[in-house]
Amino acid sequence: MEKLLKRLPDLVVYRGSNEQSEILGGATSRRGKDSKLLLGADASEWANYQEDSLLKDGIIELTQDGRSEYLMYVPASAHPSQAGRQVKWERTKKPGHGVRGLGKYPLCSKTMYNYLITDQTDDKVLGVYLQHPKMKFTKRGRLVLRADVDQQMKDCLLLAGLTIAEKARRKAAAAGSQAGAMAGAGAY
Repeated sequence: MEKLLKRLPDLVVYRGSNEQSEILGGATSRRGKDSKLLLGADASEWANYQEDSLLKDGIIELTQDGRSEYLMYVPASAHPSQAGRQVKWERTKKPGHGVRGLGKYPLCSKTMYNYLITDQTDDKVLGVYLQHPKMKFTKRGRLVLRADVDQQMKDCLLLAGLTIAEKARRKAAAAGSQAGAMAGAGAY
């Protein structure tokens, strides 16, 4: 008997503009501050993101370290040419990283969630993720790569950036709804 899906990923990313396009990957962030990512078409059917999953060897861990950093661990099985690479996403407000109007990204603001992406093995800057100032469902941000990485690593970085942006969007929406509830409670 076919195993039924218990729940879907929090985020599924498509390469095209609709759900008939190829699936880039999926992510879940149901437990605290950590997220789990999976590249490829299996992401849409990856029911529980649990350790007993058949796909556990391909899971990319995205762990929040403090308030402004994430560590992304890419297992060798998910990305064989990288052999367990660890990448740090560190929140940045520095103009030298492309924040606040330098170069061709003038709309990026210091108040946004902008991240410098660094390879932990050699401290090489891979790029920067700049959040779109008017983040909405169709516009999240821009991934600007400054190092030569293969397509699979680009996919990992893109999926991680979109996951972080989605977490920020959900956190802001939850804070807004809590503020509204608190204001309403004081009105009586």
